[in-house]
Amino acid sequence: MIGTNIVGIVKKDTFSYPDKEELFRPGERYPEYIFEEYSTLRNEIYDAVRESIKIMGLDRGRIGEKEWNPFGDFIMPGMTVLIKPNLVMDINRAGAGTDCLYTHPSVVAPIIDYTIKALGGREDYRWRCTGSRMQF
Repeated sequence: MIGTNIVGIVKKDTFSYPDKEELFRPGERYPEYIFEEYSTLRNEIYDAVRESIKIMGLDRGRIGEKEWNPFGDFIMPGMTVLIKPNLVMDINRAGAGTDCLYTHPSVVAPIIDYTIKALGGREDYRWRCTGSRMQF
């Protein structure tokens, strides 16, 4: 799978971003999810990112199982991983909202979660996102 160009796309008429009070956690108890925190509300964005990873066929043989580790073929324990979400600007000069200026944390959260799982799920990789600050 490494060196192959793959894309997973999930299409829906509308998606809604979750409230930051829910810490961008999934609202469903996925079998592979290694953390204790869950959202009390459905998180459509987390679900869509997870579904797009499934569509790409990463760790296909274990999808839906506790052992599913979609990034495990290319991220190994002990590696250093940088996740670089897009940040265009900190203000929208057109006066509109800022959602179009950066990758929303609810999109990045599942990527971080599956990266932590691939790294071995060590406690020191845990993170929390509160508003615009990330705490490690």
